[in-house]
Amino acid sequence: MTTPIEPIVTAPRYPEANTADVAVKNFQERMEGKAMSYIKTKEAAERLSITTNQVTRLCRNGEIAAIDVSAKPGVGRPTYRISVESIESFERRRRLVPPPKPVKKRSRRHVIPPVKEYV
Repeated sequence: MTTPIEPIVTAPRYPEANTADVAVKNFQERMEGKAMSYIKTKEAAERLSITTNQVTRLCRNGEIAAIDVSAKPGVGRPTYRISVESIESFERRRRLVPPPKPVKKRSRRHVIPPVKEYV
């Protein structure tokens, strides 16, 4: 039973994929009619200025949406294809935002009442 999957899916599993040809065929079927462009982990690593291992870990953790097109998904090292939109959204989420300027508190001068002498 096959279910329709959104174009951006993190590491889908293809239990029937036993060869690289079947994995590529499944990938092509999923990409038909989709106008998105996909890049490899190496290209994503260069774009994000991180290592390919870090990109793979981000894909596995779901921080970057990717599709696993390896011959045997779930066995060994995955081969991810990452959509450019996913990389752009990741960059937007990870963009450094300067901290807000601290609000200058006004100092209150407390008026100390004169001390009365007590006898």
